[in-house]
Amino acid sequence: MVIDPAQPHVDITPVVLHLPADREAAFPGPIPLVLSDDEVDFARVWSVFALQNPLDEPQQRIIAIDRSALWSSGIAPVRSGLTELGVWRIMPLESVSPTQIISGSQAGPAQARYLVTLPPASTTSFAIPVGASTATPLHIWQPQELAAADAAQAAFSGLILGVLAIAFAFFAAQWGQQLSNEFKGVRTGAATPAYGAIKLATLLTGGALLYELSAQGFLAAAFGWSAGWDARMAGVTLALATGAAAHVLAAERIRALSPDRERLARLAGWVALGAALLALVAPSVGLPFVRLMAFAVALGGVAALTAGTGNGESGVPRITPAAGELRAGWALMALAAVLAALATQGFLPRSPAVEMIIHALAVLGIMIVAYTLAGPATMGAVRTAARRSMALGQTASSADRRADSLAIGRDTDPQLPDINAIRAEQRNALALAGSSEAVWDLDVTTGTLYVDPSLEAHLGLVPGSLCGRLETWMARVDRDDRRNVSQVLDENVERGNATFTLEMRLTHADPTQGSRWLELCATCFAGDSGAARRCIGTVKDVTQRREEQAGLVRETLHDPLTGLANRPLFTDRLHRACLRAQGSHERIALILADLDRFKSINESLGHAAADTVLSALAQRLKALIAPEDTLARIDGDTFAMLVAGWSDETGPAEIAQLVRETVSQPLEVSGREIFPTASVGFTIREPHHDSGEVLLGEADLALRLAKRQGNAVQPFHPNMRPADDELATESGLRRALERGEIHLVYQPIVDLASGRLAGFEALIRWQHPERGLISPDEFVPLAERTGLIIDLGAHVLERAANDLAIWQKDFPQDPPIFSSVNVSSRQLLSDLPAAVSTLLGQTALPPSSLRLEVTESLVMDDPDQAAEILAALKQTGVKLALDDFGTGYSSLSYLQRFPFDVVKIDKSFVQAMGTDTDQDAIVRSVLTLAEDLKLDVVAEGVEDDAARASLQALGCTYGQGFFFGQPMEAGDAHDFIARHTG
Repeated sequence: MVIDPAQPHVDITPVVLHLPADREAAFPGPIPLVLSDDEVDFARVWSVFALQNPLDEPQQRIIAIDRSALWSSGIAPVRSGLTELGVWRIMPLESVSPTQIISGSQAGPAQARYLVTLPPASTTSFAIPVGASTATPLHIWQPQELAAADAAQAAFSGLILGVLAIAFAFFAAQWGQQLSNEFKGVRTGAATPAYGAIKLATLLTGGALLYELSAQGFLAAAFGWSAGWDARMAGVTLALATGAAAHVLAAERIRALSPDRERLARLAGWVALGAALLALVAPSVGLPFVRLMAFAVALGGVAALTAGTGNGESGVPRITPAAGELRAGWALMALAAVLAALATQGFLPRSPAVEMIIHALAVLGIMIVAYTLAGPATMGAVRTAARRSMALGQTASSADRRADSLAIGRDTDPQLPDINAIRAEQRNALALAGSSEAVWDLDVTTGTLYVDPSLEAHLGLVPGSLCGRLETWMARVDRDDRRNVSQVLDENVERGNATFTLEMRLTHADPTQGSRWLELCATCFAGDSGAARRCIGTVKDVTQRREEQAGLVRETLHDPLTGLANRPLFTDRLHRACLRAQGSHERIALILADLDRFKSINESLGHAAADTVLSALAQRLKALIAPEDTLARIDGDTFAMLVAGWSDETGPAEIAQLVRETVSQPLEVSGREIFPTASVGFTIREPHHDSGEVLLGEADLALRLAKRQGNAVQPFHPNMRPADDELATESGLRRALERGEIHLVYQPIVDLASGRLAGFEALIRWQHPERGLISPDEFVPLAERTGLIIDLGAHVLERAANDLAIWQKDFPQDPPIFSSVNVSSRQLLSDLPAAVSTLLGQTALPPSSLRLEVTESLVMDDPDQAAEILAALKQTGVKLALDDFGTGYSSLSYLQRFPFDVVKIDKSFVQAMGTDTDQDAIVRSVLTLAEDLKLDVVAEGVEDDAARASLQALGCTYGQGFFFGQPMEAGDAHDFIARHTG
């Protein structure tokens, strides 16, 4: 390298050549250099370079060899083994006389400096044995510039060391005071978290101070250590600081780790301290290990303080008064470690400025952590001492005043307690005891907890079992609740002044009692740091309330007869399973089983026996499913099974066959043996299935084909779709509402006594552009299965109400013309009362002129829920009609249970009148019962005058059928009203 006189400072590290060291190594040139025995201790490589003086006069330069191990550490700022600086030799390898060999002299604590005089117009080569395998920084300085740089670095080092020394003295004094009190017998709680925090802060700052003294070379200068021992001591001091830092993570005051990770942190601390001995006896192994431990603890601490108990392993809250500051301080230490690693690997400039930045970050982080850990405790001790001094002063002053009073002959009565305050405390205690609530008091600064003994007795525990450390309470908290409890406590402690309510389960001492649900209502009070210093509140048992809530949820989502999931719950689980399968490719099968001839069982044995059959079959089917599968009763006699994770492709078919065989086993009901059978259809989810509704539709197609065969198992095949043409029908039905293809026709209903037109029944029609008029029997069941019935029913209800409003406006009469509209089961369950109330408000219809017709089967599928919904509809003022009475369950007693206003006799009974005496008897019985219950009766299927006359003679209220009029469009119905009301 050519030496430029104008350059005050040059870094020659990049141009230095590194050659392996050898006992007999020699470099090219007339004067060989042989490594002596005392140089072998640490030497690993030779650093070889040459300097050229282009001037005609000598130049003086100082070669500064950085003794700091930062650049040679490989991973963190720790001294590495350098060769003994006292015997370093710098010799020219050109033809220069031996008298020109320049001896080195150490000029600074952190660097070896050598003043060299470069001969004019010549090139001088240098070979230096060093102890690090990585590049040791070498700099060429002009003497005056080096002096200025030394002054700046000395000021920075003094600042760093001064800050650490003050912090160490501050914490050491507190720790010493506590130890002194212990020896004197003054109990200050040496086992408390505050005591341990001060001890750890002292060790942390002390270790950092020793390391900085060693890293800056002051220990070597003070004790005259060689470079090798200087490197060893730097490793020892770094190990001490690393061990203290690792123990900080496991401190009770922080509680940032799960028990397993807390033990790991403590183990890392002891291993780091043990590595200090290894650095002394075997530096080549011990020093890299210490550096690795320091780097791991720095970065691992950031991860631990950031994650906390997020994994839910322990659920113990941190309760750190300044968790944010603690994380910030540790992040600065980790940043310093990362920058040091980048610098040693050559990704950052190797300069004193970078080194100072790294040291500053590390020391700042250590100061923040130490003060966050022990600062509040030491400040609290100072404040306590001050308060005690003030109290002593006040006591002395009071004693002086009493002495003065006695001296002048006036006796002063002792101060009596405030009786009103005592009574107030008694009232509060009695009120708390009477409310079955217990006190819960947490001292955040010490981590101690007080719990009322009444709660411990309630949980079957001996007094004092839950008092003491917060961990004792958390150990009783149910494992599934610990994460939430920890998170809520931490959040409110960091907020300072806060009020919160938290529910959790605590295990009872008696295993047979299980867990009890407790509700904690607490208030946090902030300390000087802004975070809460205390949380106090009450705890009460809310197990009964939680069980009632769980029971209500179960009733809403489960079939009351069998206890199985109902249709809404099953549909939700099916949808969620399809969503999971899209990402995980989980295999899913849907199986539907429908009982054959269940209607005959119901009619011959009665409803109670039929319910017994359903319950027994549900228990049988439960035995076939795995815990992750779902079994539901989605219709009167239809069961659905969601199966996942079978072992082979034949799994679903085998399960479906097993379902059929299980149902077919004999069953004894009411003293009679019956042989139920079932038709089973199933489908398997494919990648193109994006919703549960599609799967349900496919399984239903397979079930319908199985029912045609009877007692059969039928898998779904894609060729079923064209044969049934349901997909095309469904697709067209979705567009029919938008295109206006769905319309209504109205069939007249006549008052039989007066012959006057009373109202109409609204009947739905679909005018398909290609297929023509499609029967409701074809598309209404499809709409019911696919969910389209909700939109379809809303359209019908709105259209019928609007038409009725027009008729009533144009043809007012008393009572007004009414309109009957059929509603489906899904429509009934979709908040129909609210929709009806809104519609009545929009159309201004008299509520009693709108009649809603429901079928017997719809009501009997879930009588309890149906009764609740029908009662809500009744509150809107509309009238309710029971359609097709006598064709289904035929339970006359249900007419008293449900709030019906009208009963409609099915046309099959009406058309058989006069030819079947049994049918005549049924009609007469219905009319008699309706009269007793004050219900109107509408007879359907009146097709001739004889039927009209017979019904009129029997006292039937209304008649409906082709005899009075065919179903007609809304405009035709308007004309029909005009003709019959004129």
